[in-house]
Amino acid sequence: MLNGYFEPAIGNGKVYQPYITFGVGWSGVRADFTLVTEQRYWGPPNNDPPSVIYDTGYGTFAYQVGAGVGYEINEKITLDCMYRFKWVGDNLHFGTTEVEYNSHNLLFGVRYTF
Repeated sequence: MLNGYFEPAIGNGKVYQPYITFGVGWSGVRADFTLVTEQRYWGPPNNDPPSVIYDTGYGTFAYQVGAGVGYEINEKITLDCMYRFKWVGDNLHFGTTEVEYNSHNLLFGVRYTF
């Protein structure tokens, strides 16, 4: 992902510094799962459930946006908390199964300024 960060001037010189982030790039999704049909389609009571095994990878463009705040402990160290939402531009296809992929992330970190 190619990410950009913007820190508006409202926080400059303060202990707290809000920021926003955005990104665009390529997302690779690896899928390894077994798709099993509902029990009512299994047939006679002792049959094993029919299933299809997928073990494949898929990639497509992805986008993300987020917002966070940094808390300056001293000149060199800042504690960081950020929320980020990421979504994949196209739905992923595994045979006839279509999957929509997105994620919500809450990130905590420490920044050290050189």
